[in-house]
Amino acid sequence: MRTHEESPVMTQGILFFFLAAAFLFSFAAIFARLTLHNVLSLIVLFFSVGGLFIFAQAPFLGMVLMIVYVGAVTVFFLFAVMMFGSRLESVHKRSWGQVMGSLILGMVLCASLALCIIVTYHMDSALAPITSPQIADPLPLIGQALYTLYIIPFQLVGLLLFVAIVGGISLTLKHRSETKRQQPFKQIIQKERTTVSYLFVEANKGLKEGDQ
Repeated sequence: MRTHEESPVMTQGILFFFLAAAFLFSFAAIFARLTLHNVLSLIVLFFSVGGLFIFAQAPFLGMVLMIVYVGAVTVFFLFAVMMFGSRLESVHKRSWGQVMGSLILGMVLCASLALCIIVTYHMDSALAPITSPQIADPLPLIGQALYTLYIIPFQLVGLLLFVAIVGGISLTLKHRSETKRQQPFKQIIQKERTTVSYLFVEANKGLKEGDQ
């Protein structure tokens, strides 16, 4: 029987698609002028990096990145955008001191990352790697540990996220005076004589202002 093997061209195409998306949307998340565009670019960036983790045979890290970061952290960013609205747009008007501080901080972070890469590359290869038991599929073990040994912290984290979502909605809820709303309880207790007026109009005559 002929087996259907995965095409390497298609695999490389999908891989380069995730790489290009992560590269482009990382710049969009930094340099976009609208705060909402920053947050949406960050969501796509997390999805792209999660796809790269899945391609690197680390599906748990990929799913955690998509679920936790996109489902929790980015939602908090959206709540911040909803809460502050247009006031966040003033963040783009930075002074030269803030720009220089950001550049210095970025250079320090890039230097730290480069130092970690160089040190890792030039590590002594004579060191024996740490051996770990080979597990075919770690996801069932992780799920079993979450819902047995760590069930209480897992549920507390879920409760904390739920409270944060409810709190964000309550903080962003705005009551507008111009919006017309019904008041069911007042409508139920109304009586006919206080809400309905009967007018007797003579023939060939209309109502004048002030007639009741």
